[in-house]
Formats: sequence, structure tokens, C-alpha cells
Amino acid sequence: MQFIKNGPDIPEELLEAQEEGRVVFFCGAGISYPAGLPGFGGLVNKIYDTLGVSPTAVEKTALENFQYDTAIGLLERSHPGGRPAVRKALAGALKPDFTRPKTTQTHQALLTLSKCRSGQTRLVTTNFDRIFEKVIVDEKLSTSTFAAPLLPVPKNRWDGLVYLHGLLPETPADDDLNRLIISSGDFGLAYLTERWAARFVSELFRGYTVCFVGYSINDPILRYMMDALAADTLMGEDSPRAFAFGNYYPESMADAVAHEWVAKNVVPILYKGKRCHDYLHETLHAWAANYRDGVNGKQAIVSKYCQIEPVITTKQDDFVGRMLWALSDKTGLPAKHFADFDPLPTFDWVEPFTEDIFRHKDLSRFGVQANKQVDVDLSFSLLRRPSPYTRANFMVPVQFDSRSWNGLDEAMKHMARWLARHLGNPELFLWVIARGGNLHPQFEWELRRQLKDDPPSPSLQVLWALLLSGRVKSLSKHHDLYSWAGRLKAQGLTPTLRFEIRNALAPVAKISRPYRWPGAKGTPEVSEASVSDIAQWEIVLGTDYAHSALDAVGKIDKWADALPNLLPDATALLRDALDLMRELGGASDREDLSYIHQPSISDHEQNKDFNEWTALIVLTRDAWFAAADADPEMAKIEVKRWLGIRYPVFRRLAFFAAAQRPDLIDEGLALGSLLSDDHYWLWTSMTRRETIRLIASLSTRISSEQSDTLQAAITNGPPTQMFREDLNPEDLQRAKDRMQWLLLAKFRASGGVLNREAQSAFDRLEAQYPAWHIAEDERDEFSIWTSDGEEDRIVRQAPHNAAELEAWLEKYPTTDDFRESDDWQEICAKKFRLAAVALIRLARKGVWPVGRWRQALQVWSNNEFAARSWKWFGRIVYDIPELELKEITHPIAWWLKAISKTVSGESEHFFGLVGKILDAYRNDAVEIDAEIISHAINHPVGLAIEAVINWWFAQGLEDDQGLHLEVKPIFDDICREDAPGLRYGPIILAGSLITLYRVDSEWTKENLLPYFDWEQAPDIAPGMWMSFLHSPRLYWPLLDELKEAFFAVPQHFEELGDVYRKQYLSFLTYGAMEPGGSFARQDFRNVVNALPVDALATIADTLFRALQGAGEQREDYFDNRIAPFFTNLWPKTQEAKTPAVSKAFSLLCAVAGDAFPIALEMLKDWLQPVGDTNLVIHLMHKADFVASYPEEALDLLSRIIDENDQWLSEDLKKLMQSIQGADPGFGQDERFQRLVVLLQQRGHEWP
Repeated sequence: MQFIKNGPDIPEELLEAQEEGRVVFFCGAGISYPAGLPGFGGLVNKIYDTLGVSPTAVEKTALENFQYDTAIGLLERSHPGGRPAVRKALAGALKPDFTRPKTTQTHQALLTLSKCRSGQTRLVTTNFDRIFEKVIVDEKLSTSTFAAPLLPVPKNRWDGLVYLHGLLPETPADDDLNRLIISSGDFGLAYLTERWAARFVSELFRGYTVCFVGYSINDPILRYMMDALAADTLMGEDSPRAFAFGNYYPESMADAVAHEWVAKNVVPILYKGKRCHDYLHETLHAWAANYRDGVNGKQAIVSKYCQIEPVITTKQDDFVGRMLWALSDKTGLPAKHFADFDPLPTFDWVEPFTEDIFRHKDLSRFGVQANKQVDVDLSFSLLRRPSPYTRANFMVPVQFDSRSWNGLDEAMKHMARWLARHLGNPELFLWVIARGGNLHPQFEWELRRQLKDDPPSPSLQVLWALLLSGRVKSLSKHHDLYSWAGRLKAQGLTPTLRFEIRNALAPVAKISRPYRWPGAKGTPEVSEASVSDIAQWEIVLGTDYAHSALDAVGKIDKWADALPNLLPDATALLRDALDLMRELGGASDREDLSYIHQPSISDHEQNKDFNEWTALIVLTRDAWFAAADADPEMAKIEVKRWLGIRYPVFRRLAFFAAAQRPDLIDEGLALGSLLSDDHYWLWTSMTRRETIRLIASLSTRISSEQSDTLQAAITNGPPTQMFREDLNPEDLQRAKDRMQWLLLAKFRASGGVLNREAQSAFDRLEAQYPAWHIAEDERDEFSIWTSDGEEDRIVRQAPHNAAELEAWLEKYPTTDDFRESDDWQEICAKKFRLAAVALIRLARKGVWPVGRWRQALQVWSNNEFAARSWKWFGRIVYDIPELELKEITHPIAWWLKAISKTVSGESEHFFGLVGKILDAYRNDAVEIDAEIISHAINHPVGLAIEAVINWWFAQGLEDDQGLHLEVKPIFDDICREDAPGLRYGPIILAGSLITLYRVDSEWTKENLLPYFDWEQAPDIAPGMWMSFLHSPRLYWPLLDELKEAFFAVPQHFEELGDVYRKQYLSFLTYGAMEPGGSFARQDFRNVVNALPVDALATIADTLFRALQGAGEQREDYFDNRIAPFFTNLWPKTQEAKTPAVSKAFSLLCAVAGDAFPIALEMLKDWLQPVGDTNLVIHLMHKADFVASYPEEALDLLSRIIDENDQWLSEDLKKLMQSIQGADPGFGQDERFQRLVVLLQQRGHEWP
């Protein structure tokens, strides 16, 4: 993190350790330069000057080799005054000049940074001067000090400032000066002989992260310390982790200096400077100010980044890593803040939260005791990690309850709550399903509560209800019918075995992501989406491969005896399957999927057994046949039961039973059921196969009267309302005629005698359609047979043989979605290799069925297929001819985006495909309007550039490394002015602007930033700013380049729209509170004062949320950020006092903590009744400061609540009671009494 322009970039690891109180700053002479004090070398030279002597030859050699301690030791032996004289000269050389500017600023900053949140100070200096002592006195700090050799044990209880090499007393005596560690002999005693300093340093490094400040690379003090640590390392101790601030000059020396530090086992934090160290001192000051105000605190990090889309950026700009660090806090408070945040943090954060980036070394941060031996294979994520033993269940072979889940720690509880708040987002449901769908009880409880308190769309309610009721397929539940069959063979059907087979065959929904691209045209809003719009589903059974398993069971002798007893169970299971389909939108009283999935109730080659649930149809049929022989009465009763279940499949079973066993089913019942519901079942395609078989059966055995009734129904023809409304009259009449002719022909062919009216109708149809004939293979009885086109809708099933599938794809290169459908996409998903081989064979023949490629790429753009499909098809798709490529650039672009994070090798074809997509649209016109961002992210060019960005990010980025050689030509291309069709490309790049600038600032300034200029690029500038503002972060070097255009944004609010307008205002507010770069307070004042009045409410709301996110440092944050903003920048006009502003300021007061009285005093003139005060009252009650500030609390409440506030909560009553409890005299206050009356008027009892 870079706190000032051109300053050192502090590693995130160090920032995080400092926030957690694990950093000890080791301070050298460099921190005292602003006070005019010298470094070690300068100090030695001053001593020589003070004593009026010149170095001897030996001493001069030591000085030239930076061995200042050796030179002092030699001087103490050679000078006539000996050691005392040298020490007195030293004391005279270390007198600070406190008249110089910023003399103590760095020392103040280090004392601030060294005080951890628990209140302990842990700071070490090797300086002798008393500047720290002056700061402690001036600032009235209660900081303990320890001077060598009386040192504390550097462990958790340590609290104070340590002068490791001694401290100059205010009035130096010889004994005091003699204890200072400065000569080689002193260092030898401290680090080698007596080793008290070495032991302190070794112990310190074992427990803390050390950061050296104010040391040069050749400092002897640093050498002694690192030598002591090296000795410990040789003894088997862990190698310590240390950081150091260091300077370099000139620019070309940066790498060499860094390598020197690394050679000392120190991580360098470098800044440019020869003798001037202003960058260091200003950085420490800014860092301390941020730490003091909680800007880098964990809750502040959550507030700062939770509304930003998580993206990969450079190693030095890892804000996603900072968020993960904050949320892993053991207290759970940052996670709670994240889960409570309003507006809800985007669900996009779930991706980094589930990435296994943590390793063995990270176990301790989650409270897990790690084994000493490192587990190199261990990896885990924020949302999937080991449990500490306090949260783990006992390992037992048997227990009283069914609990098997470990308890959630505080952080995970709140992360579960954040997930549950996304209940209305389909992505949460699909994410849960993709991870197995087994819910932790705590997460399940959160989901149920959210369902009750804030129900999602109807379709999502259905999906969540099915998951919570256990009706979604889970990999953790498996039933083995083969082992069940073995027990059946041995025991026969027992009640226990009956229970088992019911569980094994229980229908459940198998859910997956739909085969559709996000944002595709025609995709409905979530509130209006059907279940199928949200998720791909199919009905499966508790056991896998049910058809083959039941076939195996059927070979057991005792199965035949068991079947009659299983008939009621089979019917119940089948009904469960249809009820489940109904919930999912796949069945109703008059429609279901059985005619597609099981075209014939009787055995037939059209039954492919691709759908597991149809095994229940077969089981029900076979059980009925067995019952018909064993218990005819039960069989009759079951048919009547079927007729009462209003799903077509049960009507089909009843028709089938009536046709197959006329001895059991009365003709009147059969005919009545066929002609019921206004003859619907006579004509519907849902039951066509069984309807025709029943007509054929009835044709020769019903009475003459019954025959006339049936023929009259057929002659009257099907009702018009059963057909699609969009059919033209000719097609409608032809369809009616076809259905009428077919039933008459089947009746006649089965031996039935047509009456006069029916014969006349049949003759007319025969004459009108002479080509119509009854099919020899009965195909005309099926609704989904690959047909001659006479059916209402054709449903094809793709072959499951590679050669046949190849021919099928060539014959049907596309589908007419209006009249045709098939299972090609299911083949692509379930039988990837089969689909792949067929497409590759066709490609080698030069055959490119683009419709099929479009569908395949749509399926393979899902994450589970992306990497695999690229390995198979990267080269193949690259070779698609230009004409065919143009037709499917959109699915190819989506596919490239899906595989972009996993591409390994074959990058030539990846970038080649991107280039072909860009060439296809280079000269096209693009839509420039208010929806430009939507156009960009869904256009093939935008998708292709997103794919390139993903690939680039996955390579690992560093600041100033320059654009990757494979990426730069593409980025150059899309930024060319003579390529109007590629304008969506720069807009996509704008979303990664900070990363681009950090990696290659010169390229970004030359190629991308000009498009942000409102005057130079008026057509594309709105889109560029929208893209950047979609997920903005403060990075002052970049904003310095955009300063003029940034401050011009308010003049173009209308072009940005409401969402990005609010994003800008929030971004502007944070920038004004933490100004950097070339931005001055006056710059922000000018912009804020020129804003429209309605924009001020957003700024006020941002101030509230910023203060809320400061956590325990909110008082400091208010004093140093909020108050200065209001005092210096807020417009002091009557027009700015709006109800929305008043509400935001009242919320701000409610979260101000102990700064509440000051905040109220500052903002009270801006407060007025706000209408809805529930959140303000809730926050005040939650903050629990009313008893401490009853007068101020009453003042705030009286200002914002009036008679128009109709919903006063119970929390207000509690606040009023707290006010009166703090001072009973408030009961007589007019303001208090007015609020009590309002409470009573709204139904609250008082007291």
C-alpha cells in the first residue's frame, strides 16, 4: 500500500501484522534526522570533531569499511581521555534541535503505530537520544520505558518502549554513559559474550514480525542483530521474517539494493532518495494517521471494499487479500460488519471466499493448532476450513443425537448470514447446489429465517423449499438396490425391505446451472423467471441406474411375489415424482413429461430409459399386472385411484390397464374416463399412445350405443382451444383433420364398424388427404417419434453411438426451436466424449453444423466443462471457417471467457480466436446509449477482452512489470481510433484501470486515459467512467492523471444514470476524507459546493457508512475525518437541509459512539423530522450510549420524530426508559412527554 505519492509501497503482509499487534518497529538513527541528529557514521565523525582528533590509519580503514563500532573502540583506546572522554563527546553530539520543523513527527507516528488495539506499546530503538521521551511527556502518554541492560521479556505481557542499547540520561554521569552500547567491545558483550541483547532479539523475532526503520544497509547495528539471528537459525530455530525501510539512488540501483537486503534475510520496503528521507517520514506519518483513525482497521477495510467487485490485481495492490485477512478475524466482528452491511455486499465475493488460498501456516489465524510438521498438501478457503477443537464434535461410534456437523465459529456464522441474505439471488442457490447441497444446520436456520422475513421470487421459493425439504439430489445419500436384492432373495419382502426400496426409489430433483449465457437476450428478470429460467432440472431417484437395477431385481424369484404388495408404494412414489415436477413447473393436471420420457406404457423400442424416474412408471405397471393376477379387486381399486390422480401419466396407466385387461376394467368406466373433461383425453398428445390402444381395444367389445357415443366424439373433432393460437386457419384445420382421421382409422382398423356419420367423415378425409395411411410400425400413435412432420411438435433423441451421432448431426445441423427439440445439449453435458468425437469427425470432413456448435459451446461454457472442452477443441474451434465463425462469435466469446482462467498451453489458439472475433466486428457500428455497459459486457468484443484480462490476471501481476507480450497487441488494437467496432474493448479495460496503471502506467496514460476525457471522447467517456465507477478504489497516482476529467463528472450526471452517479459521489466523499496526490482540500470544496442539492444526501449517507465502518476507532475517525469534512467542505446553505440529509446525519450521530455529543452539536442544525426513524432508533439502542448521554439522546430524538412518524418501534420505548433511568427529571421535560404521547398513540403502553 502506498500512502503518499512516490513513497514506499508497504506490503499487505506487514500492514495486516501491524493491525493485529504482531509488529515491533526497530528504530535506528534515521528516524532522528529531522531533529538534526546524525546517523552512526555522522555520530562518529562528530565525536572526532568534538575531541579535535583525526582518525589513525587503522581507524580510517574501519570507517571506510562502515565499521563505526570498531572505530569507536579504537578511539577509546587511543585517546588520552579514554572511554569517558569519548562518551562525553557522544552525549554532546546527540542534542536534538527542537526548533526544526517536524522534529518529533516520526517519533509520534512510531509510538502510534506501536500501540496495539489492546493498549500495549511494543517499540524498540537502538538510539540513545531522548526524542521519544519528549513526545511521551508532551503528549501525556503513559508509556513505560526500559533501558539496557534492564530489558523486559519480549512476550505478550511486554508493554513499553525498549532502549536496546541504552538511553542518554537527562544529566549524564560517567556510569550512565559507560552503559551505552556503541563500541565493538560493547557489542561483543551484548551480543556475543553476555548475549543479553542477542537473547532479547532472538526472543523478539520468535514472537513478532520485526520492521527496521532508520537503518542503512551497512549499519553495524543491523549486522550484529542479524548475526545473532543467524546463530539461532543454525541451532534449528525457524528463520525469522523481517522487513526494513531502505532508500536507493539513482533509479538504476533499486534492484541491487533490494538484493542486498534480501541477502540479509530482510524484505526491503524501498523508496527513492539519496540523502533526503522525506518519503519515509511522510509515509510513517500517513500510516499512523490511518491506523489511529481505524482506516486500515479490519472493519474499515470491510466498509472500504465490500461494495467493490473483487478482481485480481497486482501483488502490491491485493485488496481482496486484505478483505480475506479482515474477515478471518477470530472475534467475528469484521464478518458481522460485512454481513450487516447495507447495501448488501455483492455475491461476487463468494469466488475469492471459496478459493483455497490458505495453507498450513494460516491455521493459527483461524484458531487451529497446527502440527509442527508442515502439511504441504493442506489448502483451504474462508468458507471451507478446518475447525478448532472447541468447535469439533467428538469422534464416537454411536451417540444420542444425529449431529455430525462441527460448530461454526463467529466469523463463519456471520458469513453464513451474509450468504443467506442473498436468498433472492439465483446464484446463491446454484452455488449451494454445486457444492453438494448439504446444509450446515446453522446455515439452514439462517436460510429459513430469511425465507420467512424476506421471501424471494416464487420460483426461488420453490427451489429453496425443495432443497430444505430434502427433495434435491445429494451425493452424500446413496442407496444400493443390488445389495437390497440380495436381502430380498434371502428373506423375501419384509416391512424393513419395503421401507428401504421406497427410500431408494424416492424421486428427487437433480439441479444444475442452466445451459444459457448470463445476460442473454430474452432472459427474464429474477422476479418473473420460471424455475427453468433459473436452473436446469430433471427428476431422478434416490438410487442411480434404477432401470438396470430393477432389471436385475426382476430376475429374483421372490420379486414376483413382492410386486403386488408394492403396488400402493409404486403409485405413491410415481405421484411424488409428478408432484415434484409440478413444483418445478414441469407438470399440471393436464400436462406432464411422461409422453416424452416414456412414450409407451407398454414395452416398446421408443422407450429409451434415458430418464431414471420413468422406472417408477415401469414399476407401477408391473406391480399392477402382478396384482391383477394375485388380487384382481385390489387391481380394480388401484385403477380407480389412478383416475383420481390428475396427471396424464396416471390416465395413461388407467387406459393401458383397461386395454390390457378388459376382464377387470368395465367398458363403461374405460369409455367414461376416455371422454371425460370435455373429451380432453381423447385428443391430447399427452396420452395419445394409450388413447389409441384403448380405442382399438374398445372398438370390438363396447355396445352399439357406446360405440355411437365414441364415434360421435371423434366425428365432432378436437376443440380449437387445444391448439396453438398462432396457427393460421389452414394449418389449424389440417391438424384437426389429421387427428380426426387417425382415430377413425385406428377404430376401423381394429375391427370397429363405423356408423354412417363417422364413415362419411372418414371418406371425406380420405379423399381430401389421399397420402395419409396408417403406419405399419405404429409411429403415428406416438407424439415424439421422429416423424413426417404432422405432429404438433417433434422431439428427437440423439443417437448414443458416435458414428450414428455424426450422421445425425449432419442431417440435423440445427433445430427449429418453434417446432422441434432434441436432447443434443444433454448429450453434450452427460456424454461429453461422445459429443466431442462426433463434432471433431465432422470438422475433419469440413462440415460445421453451426447450430449444434452454438448449443455445445453454450453447455461447455459452464465451469465444470470449460477446461476439458478447451483441451479438446481449442485448436478445432480456431480452424472454423470465417463464414461459419461469424455466425457463432457470441458463443465462442462466452466460451473463451469461461476457459480463460484455466488455459494452459495452446495460448496461440486462444489469442488467435480473440483476434478473429475482433476482426469480425472491427468496422461495425456500436450502440452508444444509456445501456452501454450492458452492451459492452454482452458483446462478443467485450467478452473476448474480458477473456484476455482473465488470462492476463492468472499469470500473476507485479507493479511496473509492463504489459504481457501476448496481451499488449490486443489492447493496442482495441484502443485504435480507426476501429470503431472495437469501442466496447476500452470500456471493458476501464473496469481494470487501476491494475493496468500499476502494471504499465505509460501505456495506460497514452492509450486508455484519453478516452476518459469528456471533451476529446464525448461518445465513449460516459461508458469509460461507468466501467471504472462500477468498482472504484482510491489510487492517487492514477487520479492525478484523471484529475480534470474526474472533477468534471458532475457535469455529466445525466449521462451516467442514477447508479453510477451515486458511486461517484461516494467515491468523491472518501477521496475528500483521505486526500492524496495533487488533490487539495480546496479542489474538493469547489466540486462539493457545485453539486446539485439532491446529491448531498448521498454524500451524507457515505459519511454515515464510513463512520460506521471505523469500528472501535470511530471516535478518532470522527475527529480526524468526518468533522474536518463537514467543517471545511459541506455546503452551509438552507437548500442543503433536506429530509434525506437529516436522516443520514441522524444515522451518523447514532453510530458516533463516544463522539455522539460532539457529532450532535455539529449537526443539530441540519436535523429535522425524517419520517421513518426505525433504523436510527435501532442503532441508538444497539450502541447503548443513551444512559451516558441522556440529554443529547433526547435532543436527537425530539428533533427527528414528529406526528408523521407512524411506525415507532419498541426500541424507542426502551430508549425513553433509559433516558428516564439516567435522570428521572427528564420525565417532566416537554420533549420527553411529547415522545411518550406519540408512543401511546401508536399502541405502546407507558411506562
